[in-house]
Amino acid sequence: MPWYLVVSVVVSVAVGVGTYVTIRDLRRASLTPEAPARAEPLAAPARAPVAEPTPEPVVDPEPPPAPIEDSLERLAVDPPAVDDPSKDKVQFGTPAVGGGLARAEVERTIRRYTTRYERCTRRASEVVRLRSGTLRLLITIAPDGVVSQLAARSDVAPELETCVLDTIRRLRFDRSPDGTTTRVVYPILFWRADGGDAADPP
Repeated sequence: MPWYLVVSVVVSVAVGVGTYVTIRDLRRASLTPEAPARAEPLAAPARAPVAEPTPEPVVDPEPPPAPIEDSLERLAVDPPAVDDPSKDKVQFGTPAVGGGLARAEVERTIRRYTTRYERCTRRASEVVRLRSGTLRLLITIAPDGVVSQLAARSDVAPELETCVLDTIRRLRFDRSPDGTTTRVVYPILFWRADGGDAADPP
């Protein structure tokens, strides 16, 4: 066989083999599933900085106002001894006054009703045997002159104390010139001629 025929046959075989291999590889590639793409993890959203709470300032509570008897009691002066111990008498001391009204106004208004306090003494003596004693009035007067609070420390008979407090509660004082409340401690001696010496102040 001539050599050029041999070369032609070899070339044809080589081309056929190459084509077969190429087709086989393409089929394998089409039948092999592709690996799924790996999803990249999402980055966590950045967290906004949390503001630290501002601490509330610590404010010391204001001390409660001193009770009226604590702040004014030491300033009130007890009534003097009676001039004539043989007679019943209502004897006034010197009041301690704090607030809008002047002491003279407080004294004038309370002493104006001395006859009513004497009447209380007579009425109480009809019920119980009275003895001498001191009644300390603790009065709070509103800016409009009305008695807003009233109490007493006393060693007199309850009947006498109740009558006097009822009288004081109905009093009307002048209006406070500066619009403030007035506090008063007013000691009053109720002397009984047949009731012995006055007891020690409460």
